Amino acid sequence: MRCMHLIAVSLFLLLVAGCGNLTKPMDFYFTTQTNVAQSATITSNTITILGNQFEADISIVNGQYSIDGGAYTSVPGKIKLNQTLTIQHTSASDISTATTTTVTVGGYTTTFTSITSSALVFATQSSVFLKTLIESNSLKLPASLSASSAISISNGEYAISTDGGTTWSSYTSAAGTVEPGQRLKVRQTSSAATNTDVVTTVTVSGLSPITFTTHTGTTFSFTTQNDVDLSTQLVSDSFTLPSYLAASTAISIVNGEYATSPDGGTTWTEYASAASTVDPGQLLRVRQTSSAAEATSTLTTVTVGSTPITFTTVTKSIPKDSSGKILVLTFQPSPSLNPPNTYFGISATIKNTDTVSATVTVNWKATTSTGAVVASDSFTTGVILAGQTVTNTYVTSQSPLLTTTYDSIATWSVVSVVRN
Repeated sequence: MRCMHLIAVSLFLLLVAGCGNLTKPMDFYFTTQTNVAQSATITSNTITILGNQFEADISIVNGQYSIDGGAYTSVPGKIKLNQTLTIQHTSASDISTATTTTVTVGGYTTTFTSITSSALVFATQSSVFLKTLIESNSLKLPASLSASSAISISNGEYAISTDGGTTWSSYTSAAGTVEPGQRLKVRQTSSAATNTDVVTTVTVSGLSPITFTTHTGTTFSFTTQNDVDLSTQLVSDSFTLPSYLAASTAISIVNGEYATSPDGGTTWTEYASAASTVDPGQLLRVRQTSSAAEATSTLTTVTVGSTPITFTTVTKSIPKDSSGKILVLTFQPSPSLNPPNTYFGISATIKNTDTVSATVTVNWKATTSTGAVVASDSFTTGVILAGQTVTNTYVTSQSPLLTTTYDSIATWSVVSVVRN
């Protein structure tokens, strides 16, 4: 037996060796970006990891990576087949200069490169909050600039750093002078209207005008939650407050409560409805109580500075018979796993609001996320007395499903309720 085990292990090792590096993906490439702003955060196109059989090591030099849209990091990690990968780096501070990031996945190495514009330009900031003070990235004034060059600004303020960005002068809108090698940044107040540009222009003697543009978002919202239970307290997803937000920005809420997290969601404040302040980078979430009526929206609006962020829930329609008096309040499978099959009954809560007893037949179906029906059947209740609410698990004649098929079900729904 020991000999057979050794032979099996040896054969497996030979098989793996013959297959080569099973963590190495198919070749992928990031598109070089040209004419980008100086000293700006540049994000690559997103690629999908294909071809590797096992989880692969990932490492990066001179940048950060994000897997499946998650937080960016420079720490070595792991990435799997079919996960997505995006790269970020800070562009060069000089004009017409390349910055290259190198990423290695499972032994395959590739690069992402950005090349700055031949003229100084601030990075445009899109989908910014309304009527909010927005600061640009900083630019390095070229060595070719004449000493004591005149500087002026329209529709904003500027600040200067003489030590590479460690310390900055106070913001000003007054004309002044700048020196070669100094760093320059500007700020402006974004539009009070949605989907609107505000442009700030800096004029430095000997250089082309340098513009900074912000574009306000159309709407800001948490993810809408549909088909929710009636009269139920519901919590939104989290919203990251932007880095350009001023410290201690005012926050208020209508028809709900809010909570914030200063540490990426590890800890949260208690929910509150009173006006207060928030800081950039915090996570924000809200909660509300859904409507007591069927198919009805409830809107919560939290305002950060001058920008409203909305959270909407829509209650589900309750399946009922033609009289509207027999209601299926809850409906869900009651599974039992017996590999490779899953057996299940249907657990349902049914309320009889009529003045007479009744039995009903409930027809149901189960569908995948694409709407394909993978199971359907019906069950008939026992007698439900007038005014009574019963919860039972009902036997179904639907054959057991392969567990893989059962796991593909996205929605269990009532097709009809028929009084017998």
